[in-house]
Amino acid sequence: MTPSEYIASIKADEPTATVEESSLPDRVKTQWVESGQDITDLLGSINQSDWAEHLLDHIKPRAHPALVSLLDSDFIAIGTIGNPSPNAYVKKLDTGYAIVFHAGLRDFIYRIARIIATRFRPSDTEDEPTGDDIQETARLIAEVFWWFQETGRAFGPQYQIDENRTHIANLLAIEAEAFLIAHEIGHIIVDGIDSASQHLLDFPDELSPSHRDEFTADLLGLQLVLELHNEKAKRDACRTPFQYAGVEFALQIYRGLEELGFDFHDSHPAAGSRIGIIRSEMQRRCADDSSWDSLFGLAGAIDSMFTQLIHIITEPGEHTEFFERAANSIVLDLNQALDRCTGGMIPNYTEFYRLAAEIFGRGYSHIMLQRVAQVAADFFADVRSTDNGNLKPDHASWVRFQKFKLLYGYIHQYLNEPARRIFIEAFESHQHKC
Repeated sequence: MTPSEYIASIKADEPTATVEESSLPDRVKTQWVESGQDITDLLGSINQSDWAEHLLDHIKPRAHPALVSLLDSDFIAIGTIGNPSPNAYVKKLDTGYAIVFHAGLRDFIYRIARIIATRFRPSDTEDEPTGDDIQETARLIAEVFWWFQETGRAFGPQYQIDENRTHIANLLAIEAEAFLIAHEIGHIIVDGIDSASQHLLDFPDELSPSHRDEFTADLLGLQLVLELHNEKAKRDACRTPFQYAGVEFALQIYRGLEELGFDFHDSHPAAGSRIGIIRSEMQRRCADDSSWDSLFGLAGAIDSMFTQLIHIITEPGEHTEFFERAANSIVLDLNQALDRCTGGMIPNYTEFYRLAAEIFGRGYSHIMLQRVAQVAADFFADVRSTDNGNLKPDHASWVRFQKFKLLYGYIHQYLNEPARRIFIEAFESHQHKC
């Protein structure tokens, strides 16, 4: 089996989700239509493309020509599969290598990158993020990790951010994903170098013998992403720190997963050790402390967020009261939206769906989902309390029925997985109790 055939076979077993028009951001649809092009052409292009191939094209211009030739040959194939776990790996075959990238890795990285991007200040302000900002960001990131721990999928609210911050999130995410692809390319390079030629790899002698291949793949990935083999490579005060921050950001995510109990140590060293080796190597390459400080600034801010995240994950007790207050605030706003949109001849679906999108967009806490399910259960309890299942002929029951219709409609039409499934399970549980 050739690498391309292997990629095709596993993509058939685990296809990626098809992108529908309804899932495209309004801004993208508007720009596409204004350009005079058909939305179906855009969807066709998206659904026929492969994200891992896009990442490879992103980093090829930084690679040595000899490596580019190898990547363009039939000896290496790359592809994305619809597996929801945050993973990428290389499969060695008799005829070459196949690099497999999970769609769940892309989703997980980008979801967290969007949250981090909310902390960026506009260029016309001199304000710097405060300790409270970092703690709040870490708390939001913790929600994504906890949801993954429970559901096995990247999940969390789609925080509204402006176009500039969206661009920042995209830059950070794609550099993180590019590093993980470069890491797998590093494995292929190491595997092709015999032990007598290992000295050609200019890496620290103190690399731990345990998982030495992983540390080496990290350093080769670092070299590729930052184009360290090319002294004439374009470097500037904005682009290069983003590239380096993406490298550390990718490993910070695994650092967080390790704290949740996900064990990668059979195949990989601890993420903290991997970050330490990479950081030490880049400090060694920087001409002076000032150069290092300029390169490390963004990565250092992300490190502070993840250090706070790990504190939250390992000692969540101190944050319990905060989560409770936040959930109660969301429930209060949801109740107010329901009251505002019911009581007339028909419920105001348009207004409620708009309000609910903003409310649910803050996060899907269990308390909130249980509250939504309880509203539906109240309606069924009301129905069952009457003869023949008819509603009580009073205004309160009519309003309760309208609230149920609003919530039921929103949940089934707009709520993403796995929140929809969790709500339905809670709803059915409450229904049986009524």
